[in-house]
Amino acid sequence: MQWYHYAFLTAFTLGVVDTLVKKAAEKNDEYTLTLVRLAYALPFIIPFLFFIKIPPLDSTFFTATAFAIPIDILALILYQRAIKISPLSLTLPFLSFTPVFVVLTSFVLLREMPDKNGLVGIALVFFGVYLLNIHDIYRGFLEPLKSLKKEKGARTMLIVAFLFSININFGKIMAIHSSPDFLATFYITALTISYVLYLIATGKTYAIKKLKNSPFLFSMIGLFGLIHFFTHFIAVTMTDLASMISVKRTSILFSIIFAAIFLKEFHFTERLIGAAVMIVGVWFIIVL
Repeated sequence: MQWYHYAFLTAFTLGVVDTLVKKAAEKNDEYTLTLVRLAYALPFIIPFLFFIKIPPLDSTFFTATAFAIPIDILALILYQRAIKISPLSLTLPFLSFTPVFVVLTSFVLLREMPDKNGLVGIALVFFGVYLLNIHDIYRGFLEPLKSLKKEKGARTMLIVAFLFSININFGKIMAIHSSPDFLATFYITALTISYVLYLIATGKTYAIKKLKNSPFLFSMIGLFGLIHFFTHFIAVTMTDLASMISVKRTSILFSIIFAAIFLKEFHFTERLIGAAVMIVGVWFIIVL
């Protein structure tokens, strides 16, 4: 398989997971959903442990892991919170801001100006945001943007996009300094253990007790989440990070389609178009 096959499979499985998590969010909070997303992947990992070879691991791998885990825990909690409190079709498109944040931080820290394609891409991402609530334009030209101010989930997902813009780089480093199959199994395990310790330390152990509430739904979240991890780490070792992430962001389109079909979310067409414009913007920023 080529890298883009794995990247599209990553996008599809992530879209499935997000839709299942939105369904599970009807009866669970973000701390429980985050634990489900991690812990229910572990039973599917066990058979692989007998076949996966442990590669040589250096200090760079462990340093990147140490930085990545706390950032990922925070990002995952906020991710589930955003999905819970707002429609998928309004929250997930804001993940398209990940490469925008990379461009902005490069400008602030390194004084690197984006080229013409980068500026066009940023403009498309913001135009896509406008289109997400275009049905409110009859109230005024700026009303689609004002409507988003009411969606706390959208604002929360912007924070997630920023955190992902940092952690994407740590993930690439970990994959290069180990192997994709080892990293997928090791990182989920390490992340789960770290998160359980966080729950205990913060007095949120009720999330652990809720793991038995919906075993079939939770198992599907874990299974597709694990597939997502595997294909993600395989893809990032086969091509440049920018190209892989740009394809992975098509998960937003899958999520909007699934949300319309299975969750009966409204304004499907405009949000699909808005998300598609944002993804085209991502391509301009990091591929063209």
